[in-house]
Parts: sequence; C-alpha cells; structure tokens
Amino acid sequence: MFVVLFTSIFITIIALLVLASRSKNIFGKVLAVNVLGTVIAILMTTLGAMLNEPDYFDIALLYMLLNFTSTLALLHFFRSRQIPSSLLRDVSKVPLDSEAQDPINLRKIHTEIKDD
Repeated sequence: MFVVLFTSIFITIIALLVLASRSKNIFGKVLAVNVLGTVIAILMTTLGAMLNEPDYFDIALLYMLLNFTSTLALLHFFRSRQIPSSLLRDVSKVPLDSEAQDPINLRKIHTEIKDD
C-alpha cells in the first residue's frame, strides 16, 4: 500500500517540476511550487505514519506554514515588484548623535579607531 502511495507521490512531484519549469507565467510557476510543497508535506506525513513517528507531523505542519507564507510573499513581490515598506527600515534618518538612539555610541568608537 505504501509503495503505491510513494510511487504516486513521486510521479506527482516529477510532473510538478516539469510544470514549474515549462510554465511561461510567473504565477503558474509559483502555483506549481506551492503545490509541490503541499505534496512534499503529504509525503512527510505519510512517512511519519509509516514509521510511527509523530514528529514528522509537526515538521510537516511547520513546512506547510512556511510554504504558505513564502507563497504569499512571492506573489506580493511579483505583483508590486517591490518589498513592502513595512519590512524596510530607513537607517539614514536615524540620528547617531543622541545616546538614546545610539546606546553604545558608535560615532565615538568610530572616531577613536580612526585616530589610532
């Protein structure tokens, strides 16, 4: 029973890799890779059931969450062609003069190194 299941999963993985490589649209490629991640998670849960190891289920669940999050991030990036501004921090606007903004006083350390 497991041999038939593993064979069908591996055939599906090969078909998805072919689909991802031959797709002309970036969204088709992302969708194929997303489904590939789902099939790999199914493979992991099947392997965990076969070996009677419950840790595989936890790893597969974390893998599915990571797969879903990365798919959303990729689709957002390819739709807007930019990284969301909430993920970026403009360090050029942070003043280095005050002790509150610069607790280890990087400017003083930098000038001391230059003087040596």
